Amino acid sequence: MQQDRHPVLIIGAGIAGLTAAIALSRQGHPVRVFERHAEVRPLGAGLILWSNAITALRHIGLEPEVQQIGQPLSTLAITGTDGRVLGRTDAARLSSTAGAQTIAVHRADLISALLSHLPEECLQTGKAFASCTRDGSGVVAHFKDGSSETGDVLIGADGLHSRVRDSLHGFEAPRYSGYTAWRGISPRPDVALANPDASTETWGRGTRFGWVPLTNDRVYWFAVKNAPEGESAAEDSDRAELEQLFGKWHDPIPQTIAATPDSAILRHDIYDRDPRSSWGHGPITLSGDAAHPMTPNTGQGAAQAIEDAVVLASCLSTYQTVDAALRSYEKTRIPRTSMITTLSRRIGSVAQVENPILCWVRDSLSRATPESVTLRQFEGLVNWNPPAEPATRLTSTPGEAI
Repeated sequence: MQQDRHPVLIIGAGIAGLTAAIALSRQGHPVRVFERHAEVRPLGAGLILWSNAITALRHIGLEPEVQQIGQPLSTLAITGTDGRVLGRTDAARLSSTAGAQTIAVHRADLISALLSHLPEECLQTGKAFASCTRDGSGVVAHFKDGSSETGDVLIGADGLHSRVRDSLHGFEAPRYSGYTAWRGISPRPDVALANPDASTETWGRGTRFGWVPLTNDRVYWFAVKNAPEGESAAEDSDRAELEQLFGKWHDPIPQTIAATPDSAILRHDIYDRDPRSSWGHGPITLSGDAAHPMTPNTGQGAAQAIEDAVVLASCLSTYQTVDAALRSYEKTRIPRTSMITTLSRRIGSVAQVENPILCWVRDSLSRATPESVTLRQFEGLVNWNPPAEPATRLTSTPGEAI
């Protein structure tokens, strides 16, 4: 590796930015990660890492770490508010077909694991991105504190409200989905469960509740309802609203809400963006939610960010120029992420119907759909192969090649 090469600059230290930094560094690229907060805050609740995410993490050597912090899932089920099963998917069989487990993790645990694998001194906090300018074939990132950094590549991994995306394409507000969501972590309630390693999602009328087991006797849960954008909780109490909406649903939903501390209940409106035909230009591109924010209905947001990191590192190690590498990365990733964004939006529109007749039709169709059909649908999402490792790393003049 040439010593006068500028680093890859990554804006944002979430799942997308940290995974990209690890993948790139393990391919021999110097990296710098810039986080706008004074420290990396592992906020959030839980998430499911489907088999495709685990396959991607295996590719960069992180599968054992995630297995240690995660809970493998054996079954995925959709139920009615009375607990009757509307549809079931054998997650263990799906994992066997895909060649990797489906694992639920606490987002804070995943962020901590990623931070532990970062190259030393590559992370800088308190660095809010302001703008970027071209410098020959490279790029200069300018920060709000007046500092700047020169790199061969700049990756915007700064989330839904990405400043890098705005600098590339102009400001455009994200699309509100029409529903809001609560998330939380609670101790596992003391309720007998037929399958404690199963994840369930319960469908009501314009409402849903999901329950996902985690390690250390914890549960990740989420609740969704149709609502105007920016709506405040009734009487400023999220707990009161949750108990009103879901308190009479099947076990262990009421017990899970009751066991969750007020401080552990998060509420956010749900957004996505229409897919783009291009993400960047020149030495600049996007990754994760900055590139393809999607509603959480397929559970693929984190997985797609992790896939991005693996493909990006491969392209920057294969192609002779930065522009060729980044455009190949985008050409590879845009069709898949666009498909999943659209699918996730469609699932949300079905799951959130309120009309009683449409709900009856939806539930009846779910019960009538064979599990084999559901498995085939999931396989299209989770059966993913990382790019082959380049036989040799191509090099060129400094500032031109990575």
